Amino acid sequence: MEAVAVVSSMAQCGGDRAEAEQARRVLSRFRVDLHACLTARGDELFELADAVLCAGGPVRDLAGLSLVAGTGGGTARSMTG
Repeated sequence: MEAVAVVSSMAQCGGDRAEAEQARRVLSRFRVDLHACLTARGDELFELADAVLCAGGPVRDLAGLSLVAGTGGGTARSMTG
């Protein structure tokens, strides 16, 4: 599953389908590598990072991240197995 921020930024950049597919693969690999770096509470930290990236502006408190569209659990678990 890809982050909302990634999908919307790819749609704005224009380009051709091959560029978009290559960008999707690079970002997907980054997400897998990031999750692999998070040892303790990896799924939770990954979800937090995803929510911050999808927020679309400054994050003033962590509780407000639960209101960000496109978050809601399962991203890291579904991506890693």
